[in-house]
Amino acid sequence: MEYTAELERYLGVLRGSPFIKSTELIAGGNDLHIIYYSNYADYLADNKDTNHSEKDFNNYFGSGDAIAKILVGEPVRLLREFKDLENVTLEFGNPTQDDNKHVHVSRYILNKYLGYKVEGLSVEDGSWREKFSNVYLYDKSKREAFLEQFGCEMK
Repeated sequence: MEYTAELERYLGVLRGSPFIKSTELIAGGNDLHIIYYSNYADYLADNKDTNHSEKDFNNYFGSGDAIAKILVGEPVRLLREFKDLENVTLEFGNPTQDDNKHVHVSRYILNKYLGYKVEGLSVEDGSWREKFSNVYLYDKSKREAFLEQFGCEMK
């Protein structure tokens, strides 16, 4: 997969997208790595002329539940939308610090975990909401189990 205008547009509508620090396609374009700023001060240091306030930042990332929903939902949305992606890694924070939160979602493992192919879900027919978002984003225990499966411990 190549870094296309379609992928760029989609990254721009991810939850919290104004606060994405970097994105990178690796492994021949099949793996997408997304890093979010871990705090507003780091964001501001790189974006001095921003219109986004600390309140905006906290609206997206002010609670562990908000971050957990992003860690669960956004990688799966990307795998649903871009069939050539095999893996999505999404990260908050500095990997060398204890507060780093990240997931690495493999399409193969995800589909086995869910028991269906995520790429078959659709917003238009309601299957995305019925089979995934209502189950994994809005049920805290299922969200936590998902995060545990894909390597994230919420502290």
